[in-house]
Amino acid sequence: MAVEPMCRLFVGIPLAHAVQRSLSEDQARLAGTVPRHSVRWVPGANLHLTLKFLGEIGRGRVAHLARSLSESLAGWLVMPASVGDGVALFPGAGRPRVVAARVEGGDLLGQLASRMERWAFHEGVPREKRKFTPHVTLGRVRNPGTPLPGLARGRIMPLAWEMDRVCLYESRLTPKGAVYRVRHTVALKVPDEPQDP
Repeated sequence: MAVEPMCRLFVGIPLAHAVQRSLSEDQARLAGTVPRHSVRWVPGANLHLTLKFLGEIGRGRVAHLARSLSESLAGWLVMPASVGDGVALFPGAGRPRVVAARVEGGDLLGQLASRMERWAFHEGVPREKRKFTPHVTLGRVRNPGTPLPGLARGRIMPLAWEMDRVCLYESRLTPKGAVYRVRHTVALKVPDEPQDP
């Protein structure tokens, strides 16, 4: 019996091009505060906000998940968001593993993440144990636990944008890092313009 091919999937929000460019510039500045090769920086084109990691999924289910995702997000409105000015280090500054930019999206972003969690659970994906903390991963520390005080003092250029779509991504791991491919896009609804009386 043939084994079904698998793919790594996640649901995320792409960034506006201006935000990608700005964060890429932030990465370059931050790289100057740490020893060379101590952090593996995420390519600018891969910067995004993850809502839910789905894991290894059979390729035969991708079309179903795309339809189901669209149904789950029907009527969901475009949301304002911004990146803050401080660098986030996960799980903490003392033993950092991930370098990130925090994202502010208010209650709506938290509600969207909760909806994606429920949707994924309905599709057979285990619930995430950790609390949702909206962020854009900028880099990963090559030797986790190495103190990098320059990062803790780093700044991110504050910038606002509108989150106008949610994507189902495929992540393919290569020796040079992950390559992302958008498998499906759900455009969020633009609020109706108020009518003049």
